[in-house]
Amino acid sequence: MADAQCAVSPNDRRRFHELSGQWLLGLDARSRGDTNAALGWMGHAFALNPRDRQLVVDYSETLMQHGQPREAQRVGCPGRDSNSQDPKVGGF
Repeated sequence: MADAQCAVSPNDRRRFHELSGQWLLGLDARSRGDTNAALGWMGHAFALNPRDRQLVVDYSETLMQHGQPREAQRVGCPGRDSNSQDPKVGGF
């Protein structure tokens, strides 16, 4: 088991902790109603890992709460045309 832990580089661990910390700070700010701070923290976390599904959901929801539906759509459905209103795809 120790060999598996050694396979993770210190940079990967540092990046994981940075991502986790920013994401959690964003969730905390959102829970207190501070969507400006939440968007800042989550935006940084998203830049580090835009493929994390739960982060994408949390960030998109926060963008929606902040009145930014087009940006939420860009984050949540990156290949989708923002002018389309196809309900099968989940138009905003």
